[in-house]
Amino acid sequence: MTHMATPSLQRSWGTRFKDQFRYGRTTADSGCTFSEGRLPNPQESCDDVDRVFVKNMGLTWPEAAALMGVHTL
Repeated sequence: MTHMATPSLQRSWGTRFKDQFRYGRTTADSGCTFSEGRLPNPQESCDDVDRVFVKNMGLTWPEAAALMGVHTL
């Protein structure tokens, strides 16, 4: 069984989502010292993605790109 929202609810939810959606993630400047080095630093760009996901975790570049893409949305 599939449940569908009413057209008016779909329009209002869609409008709010579009107005509030932001790509990417917000990186905290402090308070997460336990996670330092575990995730790529966005300021270090591809070099840090290579270090964390490819070299440390053994992912391929397509796998790393898929992981980042999923977390972007």
